[in-house]
Formats: sequence, C-alpha cells, structure tokens
Amino acid sequence: MSGSARREEFKDHLRGADVVSVAPRTRCPACSASVPLNAHWCSLCHVDLRSKPEPTSVGAVLGRHGPSERDGIPLAVTSPHPQEISSADDRHDTDQDLDLLAATMLTRLAVDEPRTRLFDPADAPGGKWGFAAAAFAAVVVVLLVVYTVLGFVFGR
Repeated sequence: MSGSARREEFKDHLRGADVVSVAPRTRCPACSASVPLNAHWCSLCHVDLRSKPEPTSVGAVLGRHGPSERDGIPLAVTSPHPQEISSADDRHDTDQDLDLLAATMLTRLAVDEPRTRLFDPADAPGGKWGFAAAAFAAVVVVLLVVYTVLGFVFGR
C-alpha cells in the first residue's frame, strides 16, 4: 500500500483533533482581551460586557396607566423629606467635609505608635542572640528532665 493511499484511508475516519469547533470570540472594548462571544464580563479587566438596555422614560413605561394632570396628581415626584434635596453649593460643602474627614482619618492611621510588648528580646542582656541561646538552653534542660523521669518510670 502506498503512502498516499494510506493517508486517504485515515482521512476517511475523522479523529478528535480533526473535529474541533472553536467558539467565536470577540475583543473586550476596555483592554482588547479575547473573550467568548456571549461572555458577560471580561476575565482580564472585569468590565461588564452585557449590552446595556436603552433608558426609557417613565411615561413610556407607564403608558396610558400613568398619572395625568386630569387626575389632579402632580407629574413631578417630590421628596417627602425636603432636607434631602440639596443645592450644588451644599454638595460642594459636603465634598469638602468628606475630604477633611478622610484626611483626618489618614493622619490617624499614619501615626507611628510604639508597640507594647510583654518582653522584647532586643532589651535582653545579650540581645536577640543571647535570648535565643537562653531559650535553647532552657529547652535542653526541660528535655533532659523529661527523659530522666521517663527513664525512672519505664527503666529496667
């Protein structure tokens, strides 16, 4: 059997690698990453990729069931709490207050306060190395005592 005939024979039987479907892909508008066509969000920059519905007016949504001037109902919705309605100057003052509050909180966070410790190894007579040597010696003494007691209890 020649090589080309054999190749023809294999092409009659499709393999898994021959039957590959690639999902259509598109690009993220924010970072240009390749994303699946029906993806809800970009996996790289987390931008919402869903189509935004066109905003509709309240009158279009309510249609003929909405309030009218004939009903004696005012068309403009007013707030039940008049103090919630603020002018642009009030909002500017509020922004300045928020900035001042944020600056105050950040300065409180930035203050370097000394940490209180029950025992600071750096204050020990030998410093950190002296403390480490003393701790090692204490562990050796404790183990020596434990093994001595175990030897008396289980010894021959």
